[in-house]
Amino acid sequence: TEVKECMLENPNISVQKSVDFMKQIVGVAVSTVSYIRNIFPPSAFKTKKISGQKIWLLKGSSDIPATFTLINWVKSAFEAVRENILKKMVFVIQEQDGLETLEVYTFNFSYNFEAISCNLLNGTTGEEVTLESKTVPDNIMSAIHLLLRRMIVITEHLQPLPNNSELSMRLEFCENVPASYKLPEHFIPVESLCINFPVEACTIKLGKVESKFTGMALSTKSVLNQDEENKIESESEDELVQPSQELDYNSPFINPSARNCTEESVMAIEARTLSETLSSTCLREKEISCICDCNNESSAVIKCSSCFKFQHKACYKLLNDQEIPHHICVNCHEPNNSEKTCTHPDLIYNENRKFEALYRRALILCLNSVRVSPNTFVSTLNFPRQVAQKILNQLDSDGFLCSPTGKRGNVRTIKIEYLKDKAFTKYFTVHNEESMDEEYTVGPAKRLKYASINRGLCIV
Repeated sequence: TEVKECMLENPNISVQKSVDFMKQIVGVAVSTVSYIRNIFPPSAFKTKKISGQKIWLLKGSSDIPATFTLINWVKSAFEAVRENILKKMVFVIQEQDGLETLEVYTFNFSYNFEAISCNLLNGTTGEEVTLESKTVPDNIMSAIHLLLRRMIVITEHLQPLPNNSELSMRLEFCENVPASYKLPEHFIPVESLCINFPVEACTIKLGKVESKFTGMALSTKSVLNQDEENKIESESEDELVQPSQELDYNSPFINPSARNCTEESVMAIEARTLSETLSSTCLREKEISCICDCNNESSAVIKCSSCFKFQHKACYKLLNDQEIPHHICVNCHEPNNSEKTCTHPDLIYNENRKFEALYRRALILCLNSVRVSPNTFVSTLNFPRQVAQKILNQLDSDGFLCSPTGKRGNVRTIKIEYLKDKAFTKYFTVHNEESMDEEYTVGPAKRLKYASINRGLCIV
């Protein structure tokens, strides 16, 4: 049977064409991963070509309802791309009963707002003016080929997924989400992307595709054995992922400092940009010194008004959205000085304060989880394994966990509603409107930052 060509239209024609083009490419990538990783049987796909490159496209099948579900996830999420507010679309494959992440495929979106705002409209019809050929530029086609080739080669190296894995989808939004924006059906707001990975997982950049208006970069992270990891890393070193745009030193997609550099150094500078951007806002620049002795950046923090070091809010009985105008840590506490009284003086002589602080951090994590195990606290909060087991035991003792089922007794489902009702009045400083202390204020409602599918797909 003759394989038909997948028709692509020049994304540089208009903003609308650019969004539709990126939607096609993401659809091809998601379908290809689904095919190679056996997420759906071969009958759920149709075969096409992109300039001779064989691809697989997921088609909705009444025999496999989950195919429609995955297609609808992507379509719904792309409405946020159309509004220029989606930063990341993340596909997560994890063990269904263990909440241990196996693979992640991350689509990072970028927007050239200067070009978008200058998109020409016909003064009479109000329609976008077409200024370019409908043919996709060669440099963009080359980027697509490179991305697909690397994606196929790398995913074929991965070990087979275990039976009964679960596929879910997470979203991260840009800073400019309007208050009127409503999440698509099946998505719910969450506090973080909350992806738990074993330390042996490695991240590989697969490539990027950029048009005049929008850009998309794809990377994957997976649990691999050492031999496969080394093989893929060596391949990655041999073949650099090139940008799809021809090098235009005035392009807003290129770091300004690259404009005076040689062509060979642009890739190195561009690769550093994300790392430098993150490091400028990352908590590792802040000195965290907390009573829990797990001084990492995995929980919300607050700054001591005396020593200017940071502590975890949960460790001081504060919820993530609670703010206080004057916080003093236990190390700066002076009993006879009202300006240096600890935020919670009862912590000063509490011999069990370290464990209680760790437990409160675990409760915050549980609030946005479905199931937990000791490994959840080890990988997400960097707790020692012995402590993680004690945390799980305390959660069980407090009645916040359902009875264990199946062979893996350490993986427990959380009683979310009971936890919300009991845990935070018992272990935190929670105020209602009637008894709110004037010294404390609960911050305004947070803008939408993260969202997740409320129920994943089981991969049989």
